[in-house]
Amino acid sequence: MISSFDNKGFASDDFFRLEQERIFSKYWIFVCFKFMVDQPNRFATRDIAGVPVLVQNIGGEIQAFRNVCAHRQRKLQDEDFGTRKMTCKYHGWHYGADGKLLAVPYNDEYYHLSQEDICKIKLESFRVEIVGEFVFVNLDKDPIAIDKQFSQEMTDLLKDLSGHFNREMLISKFSFNANWKLVNEVLRDNTHIPFLHTRSLFSQLDHKVDPPPEDHGQRSSRIPDVQEISGGGLTHIFNDDKHPVYADKVNRWGDVDGYFEWRFFPNLHVVCPRGGYGFSIEYHHPIAPDKTQATVYMMTAATKANIPASFLWGQMKGARVVLDEDYGALEAVQAVVGQAPGHSVLGGGEHEMSALRNLIASLVRGVR
Repeated sequence: MISSFDNKGFASDDFFRLEQERIFSKYWIFVCFKFMVDQPNRFATRDIAGVPVLVQNIGGEIQAFRNVCAHRQRKLQDEDFGTRKMTCKYHGWHYGADGKLLAVPYNDEYYHLSQEDICKIKLESFRVEIVGEFVFVNLDKDPIAIDKQFSQEMTDLLKDLSGHFNREMLISKFSFNANWKLVNEVLRDNTHIPFLHTRSLFSQLDHKVDPPPEDHGQRSSRIPDVQEISGGGLTHIFNDDKHPVYADKVNRWGDVDGYFEWRFFPNLHVVCPRGGYGFSIEYHHPIAPDKTQATVYMMTAATKANIPASFLWGQMKGARVVLDEDYGALEAVQAVVGQAPGHSVLGGGEHEMSALRNLIASLVRGVR
């Protein structure tokens, strides 16, 4: 079957710009975990569609703003996360609840702003939705309801998983030279595992390839609702009885020795890689048509006893092996995809990939 999606959509600057405008500026994007901003003055930052976003706890309330001082446009917070008031490091302008300007040093001597002027100055704010421990932000002035983007099954899952997270985690951030959509596709591709992950995942899994559904042709050609494109679950059973060395120190999520993964449109991937003992949360940030930044949050399940940090390092190291195998393959695709014949050949089992391409194309065209 010939895909209707033009491969230039993986390399085009114009297509990328429209994705930023019509997908990432319109839908709910994961920024941080609630426990990262659960105390006053704690914050997290994220770039969304070229907009620097700040999520800040102000007096116990989690709010989101454009991370730019109204005065001379310096970022208010520089780090990815931390604890600090919303005070600009450039000239000391200080902001409070709802982004309102509270203090202007040297105002009487230099700026001569009236109290009325000061009351009118505030940071641009964005809507926040919290699902379990997952904090989402939407840049749109009239955002879609989050339950229109994610089904109740998927939001219930986030709430359930959140109750099993250990709050101590490792965070790894790195970039690779491939389009963000290619990451979404490899997450929906079961047949690459015996070839790409021969030395990592494949030897540990009871690998099976399910036949496509009888209506795969119809599924491949239709444009799904945004809510439908998120999904996942148990994908593989492990063919051994090995458990992490810290297994007896955590409260395990579930009891299946399998590999679970879920995809949340547009760019959040939640993985339970070894039967509920730990979690890997992956966020894929589009930087350019041919560049994506991955942020990986690695944590165990909630602990019953102290776990040495070295255990998490080992878990992250193992995950990076698999991720590097994936990203290396995607970079090889990216190197030629813009020059390739206009449309890919996809099989019946790749109906989810076709549906994803159809949805993205329709959103970029403004059909949805």
